[in-house]
Amino acid sequence: MMPTILSLYQREGCPHCQRVREELTRQNLPFESLQVARLPVDRPDLTAHDGVSSREIPILRDGDRWIQGSEEILLHLRERAGAHWFGDPSFAYTRRLSAPDFQHAARKVRKALEEAGFRVLYELDMGATLEKSSEPGSIERSGAGFTKYLILGICATEIAHSLLAEEPAAGLLFPCNVVVAESAAEIVVSAVDPVALFKTVENRPALTELAKRTRARMVQAMGRIEMPTHHARTP
Repeated sequence: MMPTILSLYQREGCPHCQRVREELTRQNLPFESLQVARLPVDRPDLTAHDGVSSREIPILRDGDRWIQGSEEILLHLRERAGAHWFGDPSFAYTRRLSAPDFQHAARKVRKALEEAGFRVLYELDMGATLEKSSEPGSIERSGAGFTKYLILGICATEIAHSLLAEEPAAGLLFPCNVVVAESAAEIVVSAVDPVALFKTVENRPALTELAKRTRARMVQAMGRIEMPTHHARTP
């Protein structure tokens, strides 16, 4: 059965439309991007559909359903994705991989991060740490949802230097974390969105700009992870 191709009525340069495009891309959902007229007055055909109450964008068509407004669309997409053992964090870029070899996946992630200009400052094997602090096999029996869980702490040195020069307390918000986790032979790679991480200081334009530069590298790194995907959510 062919997957449903979603239709997004939008315009380039519209920040609300961009949020929806990013979510569609992160979930690896096939969609067509339909450009609408610049002015709402020139979009009379949009209001002919059930669920569309005005000519404002973005508007998403999912089969027979029409959803209007970025918040409503994002909620629909997350509900559509359904529950997953790792979840679907809106504050991260996540890929779900069918690679059976966890160590191979971890090596690919490290290489992709380094090629994007990140340094891996530390690695924390949370699965082993939790296992050591409890009875053998308790992780699998606990319902935690994973059998392996590796946290990589990363940073781009020159951006980190600029962040600390701008705000010495910014060290509380980095390094950024990347998680490689495994459950039932499915491997998840999830990297925090630096812009989401720095939301607490969003009234500082210089910090936000540096977070955006870091995000661009993170997206580049996630795009370098060349493995077969299963229900992937990609940047």
